[in-house]
Amino acid sequence: NDVETAIAWIQKARELPNGKNDVALEQREQGLIIEYFDQGVKERQDALATDPENAQLQSELQEAVEQRHAYRLDHLSSMVERYPNDYGFRHEYGKVLFEESQYDEAIAQFQLAQRNPKVRLDALIFLGRSYKEKQFHDLAIQQFETVKNEIPVLDDRKKEAIYELGQCHESKSQNEEAIEEYKEIYAADISYRDVAEKINAHYAQGT
Repeated sequence: NDVETAIAWIQKARELPNGKNDVALEQREQGLIIEYFDQGVKERQDALATDPENAQLQSELQEAVEQRHAYRLDHLSSMVERYPNDYGFRHEYGKVLFEESQYDEAIAQFQLAQRNPKVRLDALIFLGRSYKEKQFHDLAIQQFETVKNEIPVLDDRKKEAIYELGQCHESKSQNEEAIEEYKEIYAADISYRDVAEKINAHYAQGT
């Protein structure tokens, strides 16, 4: 678990002739660097848990989170520029842009990321979320319905798509359509998010 030393050695390996153009080695290096930032965030979170009013620890935690996020943004931007046809990178970059509320930029990445079958459904969910944040609910509904229809079993990803569908219908004041989506989750998993509250409130109204 000595991440700093691991990073130092992998960087030495990448200086060697066979390491300079080794994409797998580069990805391993970037993964270790992100792990290093994650450790920094966790250490400060743990320290703050024992002393929650400590202003210095609060500041250090905020700085650690910002450093991790800035690194991921810069790194993924670089990877997308260098490997434009690697749609997995585009998906990861889109997620960071989404976290930054850069929805138009995120949408462009998720639209391309769909070309990778491994991340297609996840990209569609984030694409729908991006449209939802822009209040483009009709477009968001299309994405969530696609995910819902393409997943045969009610796993966590399908539940997520259905819940997002319900929220979009609520935003359009389509309450009956929304409650039908929530019912589908409720029938299989009463503990998912706040669907139980929504269903109980619906029937309490006598509808």
